[in-house]
Amino acid sequence: LEKRLAKWDGTTFVIARFIGASPASTSLPHLLGGIAQELVTHFALQEEIEIDGPAGAKTKQMQTMGVPQDPNLLKTKWPKFLEAAAVKGQVLLVLDAVNQLDRSADPLRVYWLPHKLPPNLRIIMSVLDHGERSQPEAAAEPPDWLAVLRRREIREEKVAALTEDEQREIIR
Repeated sequence: LEKRLAKWDGTTFVIARFIGASPASTSLPHLLGGIAQELVTHFALQEEIEIDGPAGAKTKQMQTMGVPQDPNLLKTKWPKFLEAAAVKGQVLLVLDAVNQLDRSADPLRVYWLPHKLPPNLRIIMSVLDHGERSQPEAAAEPPDWLAVLRRREIREEKVAALTEDEQREIIR
């Protein structure tokens, strides 16, 4: 399903991730690295690098953007992937069950979620609402994802639970 949702329809490139669907899907570096690689591949993202030329002269050259394996380097480069892709076209990231990310994704440090999105980039996330724990003023341990996102005043759309008939229809 994930592969079928990642498509180019002439307007918007959609990347969907279902966190918790597999053990590797709960790792933030794995999630961001996979999305970055998909953006690089789809948009043929390039970056300028400096190389040593003859006699030590430095020259600049364009190459395909590299996706770092090191989580700290990926953290630093993540915004560049988003910005470069958004320049090339409209992008929609759909991240389902963000609350299932492992401890490497400390909700108190949501560095990977830009405070201001580049034009042409939209992100839709789903997280569980834990009632009182999910209120912005809550100081729950471990930190509640929805409470942290609410503190950032991100637009929120509540989705009602599926009815029993809807649930049955899905599993048919």
